[in-house]
Amino acid sequence: MDFKKNKLFFIIVGLAFLAAGVLTLSFYYRQKIAGNAGKEAAENNAAENDALKPAQNFPGQIYLDVPFTPQAPFGNWEDVRQDNGCEEACLLMAMAWVNDKKITPEEALKEILAMVDFQLENYGHFHDTSAQDTFKLLKEYFKYENAFIQFDIGAKDIKNQLAGGNLVIVPIDGSKVNNPFYTPPGPDQHKILIRGYEDATGEFITNDPGTSRGEGYRYKYEILESALMDYKSGFHEIIDEIKTAMIVVKK
Repeated sequence: MDFKKNKLFFIIVGLAFLAAGVLTLSFYYRQKIAGNAGKEAAENNAAENDALKPAQNFPGQIYLDVPFTPQAPFGNWEDVRQDNGCEEACLLMAMAWVNDKKITPEEALKEILAMVDFQLENYGHFHDTSAQDTFKLLKEYFKYENAFIQFDIGAKDIKNQLAGGNLVIVPIDGSKVNNPFYTPPGPDQHKILIRGYEDATGEFITNDPGTSRGEGYRYKYEILESALMDYKSGFHEIIDEIKTAMIVVKK
């Protein structure tokens, strides 16, 4: 009897140690997996925060040298592709800046129409393109990755990126900026490229493709900020909620 009791005792103790070992190993691996996931998330957040990190010591003015083209390079605003080509023209100007190239009217027209064809083939539309879809076009048509998109932005966010040496493309309600060179009342779903600012005058410096006189065109900070408005991709879709966004292009 004593031998049987001792044998049973050792079996129970052995099973207890085995169970404790299994639980310990399980806890260790769960902690390791959680630690790796946390590390990966932290690295991703750090990369995103670096992209949005404020520039230090804002200068009083920034003026980036960016080639200009209107969206209708030869003034053919009757062509619906060019009349709605502000997104394409902004991307073309940004990429000319990235590659240190000039833009001729012939090249501009060819590229704008090629981007329209690309969108029709791949997305099924071209008239109005949201900030997100314009960013997608930048990556898929130009194969360019050194850029990011940011939402819920204002004038300070735009200045922050310009001070860091980056270009900014923003969607706006053009009917709110009082540009005398627009056909009244102005395009209510429009994109412009912002290439600089000047604190002394309180103005953003833009390349506005919506007019042939848009090179270096200036808008007061408060006027442009009040006009910031993202819109839906499609054909003059109804805006049911005011949102803001910007595409930041880096060299």
